[in-house]
Amino acid sequence: GVLIGPDGPFALINGTNIDQLNLLTEIALAAIIFLMGDRLRIDDLRSLKRLLLPLNLVQLSVTAVLVFLAMRLLGIDWQVAAILGLISAETGVLTVTATIKEEHAAGRLTDVLLSSVALTNVAVAALFGLAFPIILAASGEASSTADTVLVFAQIVVASGAIGVAGGLLLKTYGPTIESSGE
Repeated sequence: GVLIGPDGPFALINGTNIDQLNLLTEIALAAIIFLMGDRLRIDDLRSLKRLLLPLNLVQLSVTAVLVFLAMRLLGIDWQVAAILGLISAETGVLTVTATIKEEHAAGRLTDVLLSSVALTNVAVAALFGLAFPIILAASGEASSTADTVLVFAQIVVASGAIGVAGGLLLKTYGPTIESSGE
């Protein structure tokens, strides 16, 4: 995104393209939240909360702060640096899940890893949904409070609705699926 965005060296995506990509952004966030909902188990979270909370807090905070500082050192505006710092804390959900499935991993470490990845990604998605409209307003990109609320609604509410709809579809039709390729 940094390389192909409007301010990047390749500038393949302009302001018009960004507006057109809003639906894709909502779907991507919904997919992340949906995948994590599939991996999160309330019992696992309860039993691992003393380990997961500090682990995820440190991982998310350190990653976001280091990327933010690095971007600021490179001369990037604080608004862009904040968003990039937040996004950088996201963990490769699909990579972790596919690796665990491929290796047939099981046990306490696998449970901790999946729960940690799930929790981190849900937190990043939620924080992004909250931070992005605020950063837009602070940068002057949102012309009014209504614009800021609209961006929040588009990111959080629409993504959540897409995730819930996908979950209901899988709950309804999932038992009829025989393999992951269907």
